[in-house]
Amino acid sequence: MRNNIVALVALMFTVMVQAQQDSLALPDPATLIDYDSKIFDSQGLQVRPEYPGGISAFYKFVGETMVVPPIESETDLSLKIYVAFIVEKDGTLSEIRAIRDPGYGLGDEAKRVLSLSKKWSPGIQNDKVVRASFLLPITINIEAMKVKKRKRG
Repeated sequence: MRNNIVALVALMFTVMVQAQQDSLALPDPATLIDYDSKIFDSQGLQVRPEYPGGISAFYKFVGETMVVPPIESETDLSLKIYVAFIVEKDGTLSEIRAIRDPGYGLGDEAKRVLSLSKKWSPGIQNDKVVRASFLLPITINIEAMKVKKRKRG
């Protein structure tokens, strides 16, 4: 009888300890993320957002669409604009802004051009489509633009 009582107490102690361990377990971090509103850095995603046809197609679109104002310069001039935006879950771009603008209206022009962009493929994290921030440099070669405009005219 005494052995039965000892065995019963040992069994109850084991069940209580197991129950306490289960209640202390931390939840999976992936379940704590609000995938609907959180904005992820595109660099850290499992699948990064992408323009249809890739980044070279994107830069081709920008080069064909961007209108550069006349800028007087004695030498070839390269100007760089850094644009930041969010690729939404449906592939549209939002919150487009020029975070480094060399002037001459190029920041506003870059925002205008990006607002005309085709839908991108969205970013994916933990098998879920997510909103993703993106930062891109756009380099404008002023001399090349002048030559291109002369050929068109």
